[in-house]
Amino acid sequence: MPLTDEATLSIPEGAALEAAFWKGRTDFLPIVRKMGRETWRVADPMPAIRLLQSACRPVWTMSHRVEAPEQRVLRDGLLPVLAAANAPLLLHSPHEPLDGFLPGAHLIRLMWHGSVKATGRWNYAQAALPHMLIFDRLGYAGWSSLAQLERREVLAVDQSTADAFHTGTILPFLAEGRSKYRQENGLAVEGEGFVFVPLQLPNDSVIALKSFDSPYLEGMHRMVVALAAAGIPVMLKRHPHCTDPAVARLIDVLVAAWPGLVAVSRASIHLLIRRARAVMTLNSGVGFEALLHGKPVIAAGKAEYQVAATAMAEPEAAPAALAEAEARHDPGFIRRYLFLALNQHQIDTRDPVSFQRAALRVLCQDYTERVPR
Repeated sequence: MPLTDEATLSIPEGAALEAAFWKGRTDFLPIVRKMGRETWRVADPMPAIRLLQSACRPVWTMSHRVEAPEQRVLRDGLLPVLAAANAPLLLHSPHEPLDGFLPGAHLIRLMWHGSVKATGRWNYAQAALPHMLIFDRLGYAGWSSLAQLERREVLAVDQSTADAFHTGTILPFLAEGRSKYRQENGLAVEGEGFVFVPLQLPNDSVIALKSFDSPYLEGMHRMVVALAAAGIPVMLKRHPHCTDPAVARLIDVLVAAWPGLVAVSRASIHLLIRRARAVMTLNSGVGFEALLHGKPVIAAGKAEYQVAATAMAEPEAAPAALAEAEARHDPGFIRRYLFLALNQHQIDTRDPVSFQRAALRVLCQDYTERVPR
C-alpha cells in the first residue's frame, strides 16, 4: 500500500466519497482514518454513515440501564441516525450474554460508564457540562482518549475556528450560569485572586488516577497547606453530593489553622472560577469548566483536560505548579483544546448532527479495525 500523507488529505463527501470507496481499500482507508480523527470537519455525516454501515453491516447493541439517564439520551439521539442508515439497534438487559445470544455476530457495543478498550466497544457517560455526553473508545475522565491528546493534535485546529466557537457557543453557555450540579447562584463570594480548590468525592473512581501516593484527603490537606504556607489564599468548595464527615473535618481543620488564608464557599462554581487566579484540583470536572472561563488549571492526577493543564506530581509542589501554570498560560491553546473536546470527543445532546458525527466515528473505527486488508 503506498504511503499517504493524511495531514494533507481532504475528506470527500457525497458522491466523491462513494467513488473513493469503489476504488478500493488502498484509496479509501486513509480517508476513513482521517474522517474518524477529524469527524468535526464533516458537514453532512449521513452519506458516510450509510456507506460504512452498508459496507460493514454491524449490529449496534446497548444495554438498558434504568439507573442511567445518559442511556436514554444516547439511545434517543442515535435512533434517528441508525434508522436513516438501516442499522439495527439491539436493546438488551445488562445481564444478557450477547456472545451466546448472537454467536459470531459483528457487534458494536455501547457501554455505560465503562473504561475498557475492546474491538467494537464504545463507552459513554455524563460529561462535565450538563448538555454533553462523553462518547469515547477508551472510557471517561483520565482513562479516555481525550486524556491522551497531544499538543500537535490540538494545534491542528485552526485558531480562528476555535475562537469563533468560543464566542458563539461557549460564552453563551457561561452566561447561563449552569453546571452539571445545581449551584447556589444567590450566594456572593468575598475577595478574589485566590486559588480555587474544588474537593471531589473521596470514593469516586477517578481518585485512582491521582499522581501522589498518599490517600486523597491527606494529599489535598498537604496541597492546601503548601499554598497557605506560601501566603497564597485558597478557597475550598465541597462536592455538592458529598456527605463524608472526613471531608467536613478536613475543611474545619484547614480553615481553623489558616484564618484569613483558607476559606470555604458554597457559591456557584462559575462565580468562584471568575474570582479565582487559578483552579487546582486532582481531576475534577470543575477543571474543565475552569478552562471554559480561560483560567489556568493545575491537575494533580490524570484528567481528560491534561494537555491544557499543568501537571503536579506532589501536593507540596503546589506553589511552584501555580507559578508554572500562570507563566505558560495560553488562552488560545485552551480554546483550541475546548473546540476539539466538545466537537470531536463528546456529544452535544442539543444537536442532532453531533449524534451523527458520533455514529460516524464508530463506523470509521469499525471499518479500520475489521475490514480485511
